[in-house]
Amino acid sequence: MSLFEDIRDVLELEKNNIIGVPESEAVRGVQKTVGQFVKKAGLPDEIARRYIAFVEDEGLLYSSESYRDHFFHPFHVFLLGFRLLRELRLELSQWAISPFPLDDDFLKKWLLTSLWHDITYAAAKGPEWLSAFIQKRIEVLISVSQDWSPLMEKEDVISALESQASTFFDFDSNTDKTARKLTFQSWLNKQLLIWKDHGVLSAVVLLLDSKNWQQKLDDKMVNECALAIALHNYHIALSGERERGSTDDERPATKLGSLNIEDYQLAYLLAYCDTAQEWGRPSIRRTNLNITYDGVKVDKKNKNLQIFLEYDVTNGTDDTVRGEERKRIEKLQEGWVCNQWIYTIVQHIVKYIGEREVTMDKPHCGVCKIPEEIVATPPRNGFE
Repeated sequence: MSLFEDIRDVLELEKNNIIGVPESEAVRGVQKTVGQFVKKAGLPDEIARRYIAFVEDEGLLYSSESYRDHFFHPFHVFLLGFRLLRELRLELSQWAISPFPLDDDFLKKWLLTSLWHDITYAAAKGPEWLSAFIQKRIEVLISVSQDWSPLMEKEDVISALESQASTFFDFDSNTDKTARKLTFQSWLNKQLLIWKDHGVLSAVVLLLDSKNWQQKLDDKMVNECALAIALHNYHIALSGERERGSTDDERPATKLGSLNIEDYQLAYLLAYCDTAQEWGRPSIRRTNLNITYDGVKVDKKNKNLQIFLEYDVTNGTDDTVRGEERKRIEKLQEGWVCNQWIYTIVQHIVKYIGEREVTMDKPHCGVCKIPEEIVATPPRNGFE
């Protein structure tokens, strides 16, 4: 039996524990399900324990009006990637070339990468939350910061990321190899020390933690997953959103340039699913927009996959929704070089329903924020 079938069976077995139940039960259900995923994949128990413990940090973060769920989110990200990979496996005869590897080894990497990609979100946002808390309690604005520079002094960790990145950023083929390597180092430093990027921080923590796991994983696998995690916000860095007013020459990501999807499918799949996974993640400040997942469609004729998201816009306009989503997709496109086949995946990421009331005729849990169909019934006849 393949890992794809094992994951399917776990979902079928546990779906009643995570859908249509109170939030506390949904949390426990997802925690149990993730634990079984990790066990079935033969991955170290520490991965599941790290993910399961994250929910304890969210209580603090939810005091911020701009905070969005990051506990159910990695679970959804994994399931979305799993759906895409599984659809490709089921329809393999219809595709000349698959954009992603479809074996158990890739699914195992995907499980680790998707579950871990936001694991340090609470730590990265901790100073920001503490500053807001102090201001709220004593009405004095006090800046709180965290110095992550000791992590950049871990030479073995940084060299692991550099070694993995050398292939995808063409360190060796470039005439000025040293300069290109220094540019990547500059990007890492800026992401972690200035922008406090949780992607790079999560990657560094993965490399550090994995050294102490009782069950050792292959270094090459860990390094590949770690760099994919570090790069999952790369398209944002490349777009210059965080550095408004700076020139292209002043941004390390611009000097490194875009990444080729075909060379690094794992990193692209993470950036893609992380961008697409918007349903069930309202923040207090964004209650006017409700996004629900409505399935994945395989378009055999045009060789693309479509993710359908329904937008229920109670305030604002459909144009606003389209504009927000378009910007997110454009950032993703800016960070990755796509061949024509894979480009269609990005282009067809969203089907806009428009400004109207959305009536869900399928079971949907508004508490645990897990649409029924993504767990229970993809494709229509179940997980067969």
